[in-house]
Amino acid sequence: MTKRRIGIDLTFLRNTRVGGIKVYAFELLTEMAKQRHNWDVVLYIPKDLELPPIALSSEFRWKRVQFKGGANTFRYIWMQTLFPIILYRDGIELIHSMAYIGPIITRARRLVTVHDLNFLAWGAQMTMPRRLSLRTICTLACKRAAAIVTVSHTMKRDIAHHLRIPSPRIIAIPNAAATGFSRAGRSGERTGNQIVAFAGTPNKNTGTVLRAFALMTEALECECRIIGPLNPADRELWATLRSDVKARVKICAFPTDEEVIALTSTSKILIFPSTYEGFGIPILEAQKVGTAVICSNCASLPEVAGNGAIQLDPFDVEGIARSAVELLTDDLKRAALTKLGSVNCERYSWASSADEMSKLYAHLLSADKAS
Repeated sequence: MTKRRIGIDLTFLRNTRVGGIKVYAFELLTEMAKQRHNWDVVLYIPKDLELPPIALSSEFRWKRVQFKGGANTFRYIWMQTLFPIILYRDGIELIHSMAYIGPIITRARRLVTVHDLNFLAWGAQMTMPRRLSLRTICTLACKRAAAIVTVSHTMKRDIAHHLRIPSPRIIAIPNAAATGFSRAGRSGERTGNQIVAFAGTPNKNTGTVLRAFALMTEALECECRIIGPLNPADRELWATLRSDVKARVKICAFPTDEEVIALTSTSKILIFPSTYEGFGIPILEAQKVGTAVICSNCASLPEVAGNGAIQLDPFDVEGIARSAVELLTDDLKRAALTKLGSVNCERYSWASSADEMSKLYAHLLSADKAS
């Protein structure tokens, strides 16, 4: 039987970036490679990408393209001009674009993953050319795709509404915690009142974390670990904090995967007051290692966190500080919350999501053969 040829676009990957989309790509590939298919899968990657330490079967092979990771403008142009030619020459029957954009004109069937609508939710923080190009190409790619994958039911509704895509064409296949997160493999001990939070893009709402932490220091001795670089607005706020508060905050701007696991698993609380997320993998990763979670009550976070987190308005600084102090000073309350979190995160697994993705590939290939 002739093998069906599938392409997976991973040209968005960079060596230096640790984030949810990278976790999504590597975890799905790892699990899909454990399955048996009659496929020939070509993985398109930037020419400078360090190959990840994941075990792939003989059905999967890497192919480097002409540019380095992070060259977004060139990639957008390449995607619509040279990539369709490459797909044709490689005999690709189905191309899965794993991050927002894909070739608009190609003979291959198209599948695109849209993780969120960041160009709408906090697009004002992007440059105008990037916001417009990303919105235009993402919208056209979705309208031309045979199917759209997204990572939560909240996002499925948002895509249908904002991009005007018929809901039946959108399939919600959820994320899960990265493989390295587990209670059994937890790195280090929780010896102090340490909290952890994330920074970087404006939606992470790190300013609320810093303000809440400043209030917390007035009630008890505590430490804060920030994963990711502060953005300009965060740095302005940082300059106004008291010196004793700054002394208790450690910013880990560009941590390795192992460092993220260690920071999460040695903290007693994750504070995640994001104003917008397509999913929210850090919530599940914290729940997986027994770290209590305080998160926002908006976007996809209530869907993902379930009843295993305290959910608050993302700008309720006093409420977040008060809840964090209660969890740090009440071991029983914190233990009860982490138990609920542990149960919640078991709803998600990369093996299950990979199985759903493989079935979708098979369906799209069979539909193509039938047509």
